Amino acid sequence: MDHTKKVECPPLHEQNNMKRQQSMATTSFRRKLNANPEHKSASALVPGSHSSREDGTLVPSEAQPFGNSLKGGDTLLAKTNNIKNQSFSKSDSIIEYIESTQTIQNLDDLQETMSTSTFSEDAEVADSISLIMENVVNSYMDPLVVINAKGSIKNINKAFLVMFGYERWEIASKNIKKVIPDEIARRHDYYIERYVKSRIKKIIGEPRTLSMKRKDGSMVPVLVRVNELKDRDGVAFFAVVRSLEQEQQLQASKELIMSMLPKEISIRMEAGESNIADEVEATAVFVDIVDFTKFVTTAEPLEVVQLLSRVFGFYDEVCQKYELERIKTIGSIYMAVCGVSQQHKYDHASRVLEFAVELIQSKGGTKSELQLTIGVASGKMIAGVIQGGRVSYDIWGDTVNISSRCHTVASPDGITVNERTYNLTRSKIPYSPVVMREIKGKGMLATYDVNLEELLR
Repeated sequence: MDHTKKVECPPLHEQNNMKRQQSMATTSFRRKLNANPEHKSASALVPGSHSSREDGTLVPSEAQPFGNSLKGGDTLLAKTNNIKNQSFSKSDSIIEYIESTQTIQNLDDLQETMSTSTFSEDAEVADSISLIMENVVNSYMDPLVVINAKGSIKNINKAFLVMFGYERWEIASKNIKKVIPDEIARRHDYYIERYVKSRIKKIIGEPRTLSMKRKDGSMVPVLVRVNELKDRDGVAFFAVVRSLEQEQQLQASKELIMSMLPKEISIRMEAGESNIADEVEATAVFVDIVDFTKFVTTAEPLEVVQLLSRVFGFYDEVCQKYELERIKTIGSIYMAVCGVSQQHKYDHASRVLEFAVELIQSKGGTKSELQLTIGVASGKMIAGVIQGGRVSYDIWGDTVNISSRCHTVASPDGITVNERTYNLTRSKIPYSPVVMREIKGKGMLATYDVNLEELLR
């Protein structure tokens, strides 16, 4: 007896019904692809990466997720570098191709892909790419905004909202002019219209620095790069925005630090030199205010600070005039040096004395009866950069100590110098006869007082 089971082909009308069901399932998957951006995998919704049951229904096969965050070195699990060279007629083909390739490195690849005629002519493909683009926008670490040809915001990511202080509902579908400077906003519509008509790419793809408006009205410096997209609605633009606020603050801090150093030292530090210590022949100067201690005991704190700010500010101006380097202030004492740079290798002593004389003449830049004592000494010293919590430039050595001692023995509105300074400047500056003075730590030293009466006659 033949127990073999015979397999009968279903009637023709049943075969047609099975094909119709499979077609409906395919259409359903495509609708889900376009309608549900939260799916982790495009291939989980696209026929072509599925297996079929006997009844004709489709079972999603295991697929790799796409839409990984583009933070740092992470990339979207897609690559569109070579997509424009392919020919696709169905959305499942494009999705399968994108998922099977390497990783996309930046938005330029995706933008170029979306602008190709092969894609824009296929509605299903355009929808698929739009879904991918939306995923990129939402996962991009830098602030990113997409606008249409009328300037209305089509999409924004969380980073953009955080930077400008908006909730999504406050800015979505609004005109981009809400966050751009008034001088640009006034002509923004004209710029877009001109570009759409002429296709002249003046700013497309080019980084541009400007300031943009936060919700609170404050301005934030940014670097913006605008690129063009083509979608089913026509031309659109996406802009990646990077804040320059922190960079500008760091640059300002760097410039402040560098302004406290001699120019040659700043150049050396910017070149990467860290341990800077030089032995130089230079002239140091100490300037002090007579009876400042008594003034402090009777004056209000604000009055003291205002006086020193005004006086030291004037000293700084005169320093720049004669190209001295301010070293630091200690209470009411102002310390500077000349000769640490090669530029003033031979005239440092005369420059310091010109500086000192102008301070005496101008009463420290005040209209009061302010009196000063000034000590000057020339000779060998060490000049270098101290690094730690703060970067500072300083000078050390016997010459520096002698300059400090000279200002303590100078008479009110007087300038006392050491023998080396005297020898370097006696052909230009009149001096009183030599005076042997007790200099702490050095014993008796020859000192000279500038004869201001004769000099200013």
